[in-house]
Amino acid sequence: MEVLLKEPSEHSHVPDPDRLHLIRLKNEIKSR
Repeated sequence: MEVLLKEPSEHSHVPDPDRLHLIRLKNEIKSR
């Protein structure tokens, strides 16, 4: 959490890898 507070600019344009993974999984399921 400290890193997020210290450098929000870097994390602001970088989405959570977990979220991206979940979204990709959902998209794959929808496409099928």
